Amino acid sequence: MDAIDANTGAALSNRNSHQGTVRVDWTPIRYGIRANLRGAFYSSWIAGSTRSVAGTSNIYAPAFALWDLTVSKAVTRIAEVFGAVNNLTNSQDPNTGLVSATGAALPIYRPEIGRTFRVGVRWNWMK
Repeated sequence: MDAIDANTGAALSNRNSHQGTVRVDWTPIRYGIRANLRGAFYSSWIAGSTRSVAGTSNIYAPAFALWDLTVSKAVTRIAEVFGAVNNLTNSQDPNTGLVSATGAALPIYRPEIGRTFRVGVRWNWMK
């Protein structure tokens, strides 16, 4: 994708030129288990620009990937337990928690909070 302003010809900020997803499912019926792994991939993007007498300079945010894993196990005909890990690799903006030489926080371009966990029970009233 070419994220270009049609009027000015300038590159648009905050848009990835490449992104994609992948998902792998594993469902061995014999064991009553379901598992899936999802990945989302994003290329670097223009996070901002600075203008000076010398011209315009773009600030690029780095490319990244996010992985999520979910596993569930049937415990009865109508219920299953599950566990999930979102952001499995704990991918965060590289500037998270860093400060500049002056002590100011560095800019954050991605809001992901890091790895999170979920557990629960899923009921199916239709079986």
